[in-house]
Amino acid sequence: PNLSLSSRYFLINRASMVQIRLREGTLSPGVCPWKVLTLGAIVITIAWIGFYNIEDLLDPKEEGSRLVNSFYCAIITLTTVGFGDICPSPDAGPFARGFIVVLSFAGLGIFCGPVLNVTAVWRHYFPGGIITLTSFTVAIGVTILMMVEDFSYGDAMYASVITGTTIGYGDLTPSTEVGKVLIALYALLVVNAMGALLEDTKDMMVRWCAMQKPTIITEENSRKSETTKSSKKKKKQ
Repeated sequence: PNLSLSSRYFLINRASMVQIRLREGTLSPGVCPWKVLTLGAIVITIAWIGFYNIEDLLDPKEEGSRLVNSFYCAIITLTTVGFGDICPSPDAGPFARGFIVVLSFAGLGIFCGPVLNVTAVWRHYFPGGIITLTSFTVAIGVTILMMVEDFSYGDAMYASVITGTTIGYGDLTPSTEVGKVLIALYALLVVNAMGALLEDTKDMMVRWCAMQKPTIITEENSRKSETTKSSKKKKKQ
């Protein structure tokens, strides 16, 4: 049916808002968070076992428990933070590097996909919204690094944010076994919190784009355009 420009704009804007509500979780498309998190736990376990058993994955110069170092490297790899401090080893062979390549795709597919979508929904149930959630999560990282690793406040804040944004320069990393375990767990939290924060930014852009009135060519506009062109031709003649 022929619709007015305002009616078409209303329908397009409404469709955009429905898409936003689907992403926010207020219109649930049937996401199953516990299955997603279970799959994430299975992937972490596989990565942990791999780092523990493949000899040339960890830097041989690194001291401490291999079990702890393997857990730390598994999560830092899967969350795509990639500090590069104790893994991979400079002497890693083709099999070890191939294992890391597979893990990188698993990390992008699980932790940068479905898990981020789940946390993007959960952010609406946290008091204060996403800003409070992100600030609280970063504060956890700062506290861990200051209390366990004896970082200064500036270094702890820098390292916490760099970890959360998955930049992972590797210039400031944990050295104690307790610190490695806690920072690995922190990485799981903060990467998803940062992802939820970016989701809000994306929603703002969608709303902004929905406010821009689209150019719709209707039959009436087309006839007016043709009439205008023909009248201009007659005047020239």
